[in-house]
Amino acid sequence: MTNSWQRQFSLALVALFLLSIIQSALMSQEEAKRPRKFDSEVANELLRDFNAAERDLRKTKDEQDKQSAKDFAESHDKLREELVAELEKSLVAETKKGNLDSALEIRSAVRYFKKLRPGAADSKTLTLENQRLRKRVAELEKGLSKSTQTSAKKDQTEPSLKPSELTDSVGMKLRLIPAGKFMMGVSQDKLVAMFKGVQTGHYANEMPKHRIRISKPFYMGVHEVTVAQFRQFVDDTKYVTNAERDASGGWGYDGKGAFINGKQFSWRSTGFEQEGDQPVVNVSWFDAVEFCKWLSEKEGVEYQLPTEAQWEYACRAGTDSMFSGDESPSVLMSIANIADATLNPKLTKGVRNKLSDSCAFTNVVGQYQANRFGLHDMVGNVSEWCRDWHDKDYYKRSPSRDPTGANRGQSRVIRGSGFQGSTWQSRSADRSDFAPNHRTIDLGFRVIRVSDK
Repeated sequence: MTNSWQRQFSLALVALFLLSIIQSALMSQEEAKRPRKFDSEVANELLRDFNAAERDLRKTKDEQDKQSAKDFAESHDKLREELVAELEKSLVAETKKGNLDSALEIRSAVRYFKKLRPGAADSKTLTLENQRLRKRVAELEKGLSKSTQTSAKKDQTEPSLKPSELTDSVGMKLRLIPAGKFMMGVSQDKLVAMFKGVQTGHYANEMPKHRIRISKPFYMGVHEVTVAQFRQFVDDTKYVTNAERDASGGWGYDGKGAFINGKQFSWRSTGFEQEGDQPVVNVSWFDAVEFCKWLSEKEGVEYQLPTEAQWEYACRAGTDSMFSGDESPSVLMSIANIADATLNPKLTKGVRNKLSDSCAFTNVVGQYQANRFGLHDMVGNVSEWCRDWHDKDYYKRSPSRDPTGANRGQSRVIRGSGFQGSTWQSRSADRSDFAPNHRTIDLGFRVIRVSDK
């Protein structure tokens, strides 16, 4: 019976081998059929272009495969390091309890994972001892996973040790944003159905839609940084913004129906009324980063610009709709200050949106409905700088855990829309970019607090 089974298995292998040879031969014949030259010079030129394009495609695929392998290796190492850190905590705890058997097993697991690299687990050279250890490590991982899930459930039912909201020394309110997962980006079918006639290139950098995990909670500004808060920074440090240093200045309203660029405009002067509790504008990415450095030193904890993943996660606040919590653009009138019928009379070239949010230019922060995380003006009022370099193809290779953007670039990511923004630009997934020294009339920022005292 055993010999019969082995014979059948051997025949099956031979058949598969012959089939692969036949397929290779057919492919070779197919390639051989391709013309090498035509009598027509035009046709020859087209053929050369086709062959060159084909080679470029193969080269691009090879480069993408290499990049994917590199990204996998980096993600694998990060996860491995985090697992080792958790296991080392367990090792200390078990040792203090006197559970020496458990401690020795965990120590073996720690040693194993410290040596592990992508692909090592699949090596055929693993010894029987390593195989036994892998089995035990899998059990430990499973136990650790259950422990994490239990802790997560416990956190949902018991009060957090951290306050859900705090106010710092400059009067900035921050909300605690929990760790979690969400779908980042947009679905092309859904977008085309809602915005008919929009060209694919306008939203290509928002695809593919992909799952992201924000692994650690963080505090985020309830509002955008205000004029008064930015003034505290300038008064304390004597900082001079890009708009004030550069000859080109900033942007402002000319009072006649247009926004213009000029030396007379900066965060101090915009051509329209700007009170202390309205969002600061005409600030570059560099200006925003310097503000974060100052606030970090002042508070004794770390403040940063959010990554765009943190920003979109906070904007969506547990929803997967086109707009913040809703599929209809009409919701924007209750949650956002965007280009509307109130702005129309102020401009020579009006805007198409006929709805009204009752404000032409920037509004006092917090005047519109907050999202489920308690954050105001995530879209509307002013667009917001993010920490990341912009890469239009980044989503195609983004890690699934705490992405921080491209390693280099020429522009920084912008999220949210301002008071000039259209409904199209006011979607949760919309992403654009500017050079880091750029400043304009409806561009500001908000901060996150990534550590505590």
